[in-house]
Amino acid sequence: MFLLVPAIRMRAVAIILAFVFLIALELFLGFAMLNGDIAWLGKAVGWSALASAVPIYYLGYERLMGGR
Repeated sequence: MFLLVPAIRMRAVAIILAFVFLIALELFLGFAMLNGDIAWLGKAVGWSALASAVPIYYLGYERLMGGR
């Protein structure tokens, strides 16, 4: 969580989105572990993992292509 504060101060949208989706991933994964009989929690874990990977891959692509 404390790494999110510099990202907010720098207004780094991709990093903020990655952290938001990673926090959602942790919440959904924890709830899925506690309540194994709710099917949509497993799908929410997968979608939030995919959503958190997209901004991270975008940042990697941006660095690789020499954007900033």
